[in-house]
Amino acid sequence: MLTYLVLFITAYLVFKILRAQRSADATGYLLVSGLIPLPMYIIGRGADAGIFPIDVCLLAYFLAHGRHAFGYFIERRALAGGIGALFGFSVLATYSGIFNFIFIDPSALKFYAFTIVKFWEYALLAVLLIASRPDSAQLRRICVIVIGGILIYEILHVLHISGIVPLSGEGYFGARAADAQVGESPFTDKTGWFLTSYRVVIGGTASISAWLSLMIFEAYRGRIKAVAAATAILSVFSVLATSSRSDIVGLAVGAFVFAVLAPARRWGVYASAAVASAVLYAALLAFFLPPVEKASALDRMSELWNPQLRVEGDYADRSFDRARLLSYLPEHPRELLIGAGPGNFHWYNAKGITKNFFGHNSYLHWTGELGIGGLLLLLAWCISVFLFLMKRLRSRSLICQLAARTCLALVIGRMVAAWGAESLFGTEGMGSYSLFFVGVVYLLLSVASGMDVTDNRLLGHFE
Repeated sequence: MLTYLVLFITAYLVFKILRAQRSADATGYLLVSGLIPLPMYIIGRGADAGIFPIDVCLLAYFLAHGRHAFGYFIERRALAGGIGALFGFSVLATYSGIFNFIFIDPSALKFYAFTIVKFWEYALLAVLLIASRPDSAQLRRICVIVIGGILIYEILHVLHISGIVPLSGEGYFGARAADAQVGESPFTDKTGWFLTSYRVVIGGTASISAWLSLMIFEAYRGRIKAVAAATAILSVFSVLATSSRSDIVGLAVGAFVFAVLAPARRWGVYASAAVASAVLYAALLAFFLPPVEKASALDRMSELWNPQLRVEGDYADRSFDRARLLSYLPEHPRELLIGAGPGNFHWYNAKGITKNFFGHNSYLHWTGELGIGGLLLLLAWCISVFLFLMKRLRSRSLICQLAARTCLALVIGRMVAAWGAESLFGTEGMGSYSLFFVGVVYLLLSVASGMDVTDNRLLGHFE
C-alpha cells in the first residue's frame, strides 16, 4: 500500500513539474519530493519505496526546463566555482569507480554506481535551481508547498517517536530490525524508532528544514508565518530527538551564525523557539521513552561535553579511524590519488585499516573514497559558496540578505556537522537527504543572487 501511495504522489509531482510554465513554478514540487523518503524511513519496510521520487522528479524537471537552465548557466557563469566543484566530484567519482571496478574491487559495483549517479544529480540539480530565479509570487508559492510538506513530515515524526502512533516495529520493518538490535533490549514497536529513523538522515533533513522554516517565518505574515513557526520548533525537536550529536552541534553553530547576523529584535523569538523545542524533548524523555532508550539518549547527549564518556565507543573508534587513514594514505599512492572508489569506504574496514564501516566524517570519508582530489573539491565547494554568500549579505534587497543569511547558517552548520558524520553530500541512504540539501542551498543562492524585482517590499508582507 505504501509503495502505491508513494508512486501516486510522485506521479502527481511529476505532472505538476511538466505542466509548469517556468522552472521556478516547478521548484516547490521538486524540493518537496526530497521529503518523501523520510516518512518511508520512519515507517520502515516502505523505505525502499521512498528512495527514487526526487530522482524521477529531477529528471522531469530537467526535461521540462533544462534547456533554459543550462543556457542561463553558460551565459552568466552563475556560481561557476561551486558548481564546477560538483562537476569535478562527478568526473572524479566516475573515473575512480571505473578504475576500482576493473582493477581493485569489482564486488562494489552497486556502491560505485549509486554514488556516481548521485554526484551527477547534485551537479545537475545545482545548475537547474541556480537558474530558477523566482519572483516574489513564485517564491511564496515555493515556500507554501515546501513548508506544507515539512509540517506533514514533522507531525508524523513526532507521533511516531512519542509512541502515540507507533509506525515502526517488526510488523513494519521486518525481522532485520530485531537482528540489528545486537546486545540491547528486545525490539519493540516503541523502541524501534532508533533503528528505523536513520539518525543522520532524519537529523540532517530536520536541520535543513529548520533554517528554511525560519527564513519563511521572517519573510511573511499571516497563516504561513504560524506554520513556519510550528515547523521550525518541530524541526529543532526532531534534531534533538534523534540524538545525533553532530547534527545537534551543527544546528547550534548555525543558530549562532543566523542570530548574530539577524536584527536584534528577532533574538527573543529564536530563544523562545529553542526553549519550546527543549521542552518538547524533555517531555519525550520524561513521559514517552522507555528507561533503556532514555538512558541511551542521555548518554549520547552527555558525550558532547563529558570527555570521560568519549574514551570508549564511537568517539574513540572515529579518532582511531582518522589517525589510521591519515597515516595509511601517504604510503599508498593509488588510494591517495583516487581513493577506494565512490561509496566504497567499507573497503578500508574490510582490510582492517578502519574500525567503522563508514567514514563518519565527510572530509575523511571523501578523502578515503576519492583521494586527495575528493577532499580538495569538497573544500572548494564550501569556500566558493561561503564567499558568494558573504558578498550577498551586503545586498540592498532585504530578501537577498535574508536568503544569504539563511544559506550561510545552513552551510556552516552542515560543515560543522560534517566532522562527525557524512553530512556534506552522502552515500547510500544519505543520497536522498543530500539531494534535498543541495536543492535548498541552490534555491537560496538563486534568491540571494537577485530576484526579478527591485522593491524591498517584494514579498508583500516582508518586514
